[in-house]
Amino acid sequence: MVVAIAGAHGKIATRLTALLVAGGDSVIGLVRNPDHAPDVSRQGGAPVVCDLEHATVDEVSAAIAGADARRVRLGPMTPAPVACGSTPRRPMVGCPATMSPPSCITL
Repeated sequence: MVVAIAGAHGKIATRLTALLVAGGDSVIGLVRNPDHAPDVSRQGGAPVVCDLEHATVDEVSAAIAGADARRVRLGPMTPAPVACGSTPRRPMVGCPATMSPPSCITL
């Protein structure tokens, strides 16, 4: 399975990437800071620079193209995510439920 992880440089995402890769899955790791890309690569993920706070729906869709599932975590200031993955304080540019792939893994 190909899993796209937003915030791939975070502690949980880093561990999740390593576990998924060890289990035979592939990971597309979205990071907003290009300097974090090598850290994603070291865990076995394929880094993609994409700032979800400023990217368009088309840019996000392109970044996760080919993924069978995605994991989105929008940061420590974000309250519990609502069903579509956006929050009152940090809305997504489009509801992830409207993008492909249709599944979302949230930890």
